[in-house]
Amino acid sequence: MSEFTQRFMSSIILVPFVLIIVWVGSYWFIGLVTVITVVAGYEWLRLCNIADPLAKFLLLLLGPFIAIAFIIAGYYAGIIVLTLYLIISFLISDKYLSNKVWTLIGLLYLGLPTLSIFILRSESEFGLQGIIFLFVMVWLSDAGGYIFGRLFGGPKLAPIISPGKTWTGSFGALLLPVCFTYFSLFTVKYELPMNIIVLAIIISISSQFGDLLESYIKRVFNKKDSGSIIPGHGGLLDRIDGLLIASIVMIVILITKTGILLL
Repeated sequence: MSEFTQRFMSSIILVPFVLIIVWVGSYWFIGLVTVITVVAGYEWLRLCNIADPLAKFLLLLLGPFIAIAFIIAGYYAGIIVLTLYLIISFLISDKYLSNKVWTLIGLLYLGLPTLSIFILRSESEFGLQGIIFLFVMVWLSDAGGYIFGRLFGGPKLAPIISPGKTWTGSFGALLLPVCFTYFSLFTVKYELPMNIIVLAIIISISSQFGDLLESYIKRVFNKKDSGSIIPGHGGLLDRIDGLLIASIVMIVILITKTGILLL
């Protein structure tokens, strides 16, 4: 089975499942994000060659701790948990963490997106629409980049970091989300507090940056994939790398536009 077929079949199964959980929300959504964070934490440990028991404890329980705090006391509690995680990790890093830099980076790399996604979905006015829009834009950006890159090739975007990525693929990663958003305006009334086309462009660019960032990390540790859990995509981190950065960017935009954390 070709890589394209594997990617297509994986998407056919995963995309509807994720959208249903997003729509249902509540503990189902929190549970899904928590499981994803745990798996991503395991892949980060493997990717960065982190073997310290304490680092494993911190990264594997990051998602569950944030989720529990979020359920009990809201997103401020989640922020406090992540902050305490970072403080504790910094204080004990010299004695107990041999790979302290990448452990701390991993906590931010996984913790901030987890919080951002929880906060966005919990927003009563536009949270559901916002999280669906975020996911769809990231998926379309990934699909556009893959399809255009495979069909047209062209000059390399960042040959040292990711030899397979091209400028043509980057253009496709931008074009597909923007076109989808433009035509969706004829049928969808968006409640998001900014120009929706501009938001699509920002999400696409940040998603591509997230993809390149993970490619750089894999290059540092001489790894091809973060794992093999998803056929055609590699590891879970390989599938959500764009979403991790795009979710942070989107929540920053919404905080700037609406003061969402003050609500």
